[in-house]
This record gives sequence, C-alpha cells and structure tokens, in this order.
Amino acid sequence: MSHSPQGQCKCSSKKIFVGGIAYDVQNEDLTNHFQQFGEVTQAQVKFDRVTGRSRGFAFVEFATGEGCKAALAAREQTIKNKQVEVKPAKSRENKKVFVGGLPSDYNEVELRSHFEQFGKVEDIEWPYDKQTKMRRNFAFIVFEEEEAADKASAQAKQTFGSRECDVKKAVPQGKRFAAMGGRGNGMRPYGGRGGVNGGAA
Repeated sequence: MSHSPQGQCKCSSKKIFVGGIAYDVQNEDLTNHFQQFGEVTQAQVKFDRVTGRSRGFAFVEFATGEGCKAALAAREQTIKNKQVEVKPAKSRENKKVFVGGLPSDYNEVELRSHFEQFGKVEDIEWPYDKQTKMRRNFAFIVFEEEEAADKASAQAKQTFGSRECDVKKAVPQGKRFAAMGGRGNGMRPYGGRGGVNGGAA
C-alpha cells in the first residue's frame, strides 16, 4: 500500500492517535518509541473504565508540531512487535454528542452500551451536581470516530430507560458549559428537576 507522505503529515495540533496497540503496551512504551521523532509531553493509553483493560489505542502529544509531523511521516511503525496505526488526533469536539434529559436512575454502563451501537466510545463526560452530589441529567459522549458521532446524533429523540431524551451533536462551546456544570443557555433546557434531584428510588 503506498500512501503519499504528504497526506499523512497534516498535523494541526501536536497530538497523534495511535491505534492497534498491543494490550500490554504502557504509557512509557509509547514515550520510548515516539521520542525518536521529538520530545513527548504526554502519552496516554486509553483503558476501559469497567474492565480496566487497555482499549487498544492511545494518544501521544509532542512538545512541537515538528515532532508530530515526523511521527506521522514514518511508515509501518511497530511497538512491542505489533504494527500500529498512526494518524492525526481529531478534535474531540467533532466527535462529541450531547444527550439531555437522562433519568436519574440511569448509569454510565447503560449509557455507554446505548451509544456503542453507533461506534467505539472514547469517553463519557457526565458532570455531577455539587449540591445534590448526583449526576446531572445531561452528558457528553465522545466517540473515537466522527462518523460514529454523526450516526449517534442522526435521531434527535432516543429512549433511555423510561424516558425519551434529546440527542444532538455537541456545539464547540459545549466543553465550556460542561466545565461550568451546565450553566448557560446551552444546558438550560435540561437543568430542571427531572434528572438532577428527582425520582431516584
């Protein structure tokens, strides 16, 4: 397979995605491998929160864009005797879906299971209410691939437990709303009593 190196070298940030890694690969293995291309500031294997096992992919961030470009330009890279896939890390915002109006008794395992039907879930951002110490009734689902996020948000109303909820592609400022615990007009429709403090048996 011959790919043009130019097509592989686009690096708008300093971060790369590393896929197909062996399940015993640790963060230091990634750092040791990729520091040949430039200074590595962070290497992070992604683990399944339920099983604790590696999910077979990771993200590596370089100190400079040059290190990122050099890593992307190198072909057929092998870590622990297994060939891996290296490509630019996409912005999380393009792969993020918002779900609002979740039932108070819904849990993260159920939420992940629902969205895994559309593609691999990389992360779930589900803030807690500081007053009630309970999950708020909205969450953000981050997929590995943008296509999965598009599929997941194609149907605006989806059922979670006994409740029909709103599902849509997260807008770029969504991360700011999440960090503020849902303040701001983007979260207001779902900040009411339904899932924040009501109904748990």
